[in-house]
Amino acid sequence: MKNILIGLFSFSLFCNADYLDYVYQNRAPTSNSFGQTGLIQTPSAEIKGENSIFLTLNKNDIYKFATLTVSPFDWMEASYFYYQPEDFIWGGLKGKYLDKGFNVKVNYKPNNKLLPTNVALGLDDFAGTGFFSREYIVGTYDLNSFKFTLGLGWGKYATENAFSNPFSKIITQLDTRPNPNLDIWEVGRPSFNQWFRGDIGLFGGFEIFLPFSKGLKLKVENDPFNYFDFSANFRSYSSPLLREKDSELNIGISFPINDFITSEISFIKGNSVNLSFVIGKTFNKSPRKKNFNPIIEKRYADEDKEREFYNNLLYNLSKNSLYLQTAHIDNKKLDLTIDNAKFTNSIQSTSRAAYFASKTAELSDLSLETINVSTIMLGNEMHIINYDVADLKISNVLPAPVIQKRIIVSSPSSVKEYKKHEFQPSVKFPIFFNNIKPDLRTHVGSPERFIYEGLGLSFQSEVQLSRNLLFNLDIGHSFDDDFDEKNPRPASDLPHVRTEIISYLQETDNYLTTAKFDYFWSPKPQMFFKTSIGIFEMMYAGYGMEYLYKPFKSNFLVGFELYDVKRRTFDQNFDLLDYRVQTGHMNFTYYFENSGITLKTSYGKYLAKDKGFTFDLSRRSSNGFEAGFYFSLTDVPAEIFGEGSFDKGFYFEIPYDLFSNIFSKETFPFSYKPLTRDGGQKLNNSNDLISLYKNDTKSKILEGANGFLD
Repeated sequence: MKNILIGLFSFSLFCNADYLDYVYQNRAPTSNSFGQTGLIQTPSAEIKGENSIFLTLNKNDIYKFATLTVSPFDWMEASYFYYQPEDFIWGGLKGKYLDKGFNVKVNYKPNNKLLPTNVALGLDDFAGTGFFSREYIVGTYDLNSFKFTLGLGWGKYATENAFSNPFSKIITQLDTRPNPNLDIWEVGRPSFNQWFRGDIGLFGGFEIFLPFSKGLKLKVENDPFNYFDFSANFRSYSSPLLREKDSELNIGISFPINDFITSEISFIKGNSVNLSFVIGKTFNKSPRKKNFNPIIEKRYADEDKEREFYNNLLYNLSKNSLYLQTAHIDNKKLDLTIDNAKFTNSIQSTSRAAYFASKTAELSDLSLETINVSTIMLGNEMHIINYDVADLKISNVLPAPVIQKRIIVSSPSSVKEYKKHEFQPSVKFPIFFNNIKPDLRTHVGSPERFIYEGLGLSFQSEVQLSRNLLFNLDIGHSFDDDFDEKNPRPASDLPHVRTEIISYLQETDNYLTTAKFDYFWSPKPQMFFKTSIGIFEMMYAGYGMEYLYKPFKSNFLVGFELYDVKRRTFDQNFDLLDYRVQTGHMNFTYYFENSGITLKTSYGKYLAKDKGFTFDLSRRSSNGFEAGFYFSLTDVPAEIFGEGSFDKGFYFEIPYDLFSNIFSKETFPFSYKPLTRDGGQKLNNSNDLISLYKNDTKSKILEGANGFLD
């Protein structure tokens, strides 16, 4: 009887989940007007999920708002916003003022039925002008078809209905909140002296999932804000007509248009319609399975069975975008080296190569027991993965935890060991990799406008002149742009190493971005060098070198780069200006394998000849999605650096594999910095050693075990 009751209870839970999914087709968390996971104007304690990217476009009578929100973890979301009020004046024109800022929220899921399902702590506009500066602690109860949120807020949450800060009884300094420092060079620094200080206000509301309505949700909340303070700081020219508040109640609906777009419409402060569109996706799935269905052919026959095997293996691998470099059979052991142009997962590429080798050997009546597959990049042997032939069965693929124990991943004893192999097919150089694609050029971070943009066409070519020597070329033509609408004045007291970039965008429709030679070599395993000469980027040309030490069994990398460069002329041909600088940095990188976080730090001399540190923190998930942020602190005083006070930005990278049915090493990269300044600026040079070799460690290779025979 006990087992029957347990079974019925488990079945009821399963049915309940299916029933809820049927009645409420979309129960995913929604966004508020400011791009945060939340209600209408206030946040909830939820987060949309790990590897989420969402763009929120919002408009009402008071302002336009645009927010980009990224969640690198399932417990954290960070957002960057642009704000354009209708009643502010900039350059003598109303409605042209533009402001920006950062928000961050972290949450926790208590395992206690009496506590909220999610609890979160957030900082809004924590390093800006303070128009939206506020902090909060919030809890959300998720009751399947109903969510209830209640929170405590500081800063802009504390209006005429606020009460004293209860934490000031413990720390007396929390009783008062200092005014923000609005000196232009202070804007952009975190306002530590304001956080969680002063009076506290309450906010909250609820969200109801409407049944059988394709994801329609009803939202109701208490509006805690005084709009003459919130988003205006009591500016004298704030419009009473736009900002007057007639009701404390906001009400709205949320409706998913499709898997990528959600519309939000609400009625706020009793007198204003508020409209938002949320565009984005949570990339929480592994890359699409590509159905490994190999076809092995015997194209060549030879009395020498080993030679027959080598030639057929060369054919079968090449047909599947795996390029055999060398091979050697010794008794029942096969050593082979490969290169590939489309697989990012080493276990995926090498297990496929091992499978092709085992089946091709059977066609030549050769018996193999072990296969060692080595990967070569730019002439250097990177790592070796040992497979037992008995494990290479696509009819019964072993799970990732078993594969991690069955295979042996090691570093080669010599970077040129493969040159001793018996079979070495000739490689005809040069090898050309050409690409023609649309070129969207942008300039962001201007106080006059969010973005200036142009559309053109670029021709990109990578020519491999030998195993170790590359030539990169990138030329383009602009068909249409609005860069001429931007005033090119740099407004900087430092050498104009970046602030004149708009002049490069304005000067010519035909541009040469890159024309350089890179030579790579490795005198011994785990040590890598690179020398470069030519045009590195839009603004700089010169020569230099890099060094990287990367222990295979460790998670750290250390090295340096040193370049001697000169500024290019604005027309982007081969002429150079007089400005010259020797720039270089010492680099240290560490990978925390349990969390997927990578910390990169560097110290050195920047393009404006300032010296200091750069810190970069990123997180890469198992499906290849990566998001991170960085900032640089140099010896340039804030008042000389200018608005923003120090260089900072964020970035993310989405693999094409997440969308495509074919494998690809290509990614969609995006990076953004709030302002273009001259302090803390590094040289942009592709094919840097850290980017090329950072994933070639034992721990990162084993993380890809789910790619075995995939």
